[in-house]
Amino acid sequence: MNIKKINAIVDIINDILHNTIWNGGISMDIAGLSMALAQTKVMNDFSTAMLAKSMDTTEAISESMIQMMEQSVTPNLGTNIDIRL
Repeated sequence: MNIKKINAIVDIINDILHNTIWNGGISMDIAGLSMALAQTKVMNDFSTAMLAKSMDTTEAISESMIQMMEQSVTPNLGTNIDIRL
């Protein structure tokens, strides 16, 4: 979990607690809690999708680096052509 996501969740929880305490004491705010959980789920789904995209990009970059390293092992490959007339 990244720090921005944790801070966003903490802010949501603090808002819920602040609203319930100042609105006549501590009570269960089911609607607020439900919205906070739904927002957290959306943020979690978004983070998971971004992580999957990042992993795909990293895999593609790794594969191209491996190909470049394999080509550098035989640097003269493909530089000479044998021709007979």
